[in-house]
Amino acid sequence: MTFRKVEVAIITPTHTKKSFELGLEMAKKFDSELTVMECMYKTPPKFYFF
Repeated sequence: MTFRKVEVAIITPTHTKKSFELGLEMAKKFDSELTVMECMYKTPPKFYFF
């Protein structure tokens, strides 16, 4: 099995380094392209009616 593209999704800060290192290791091993996607959670806006 080979991987042409490896994508790492970073969701929480606690797993950032471990996820990135694992993705990088896989990309090097299979000589594939590495894509890193950072997911951000934002507080939705609140609408007030007067």
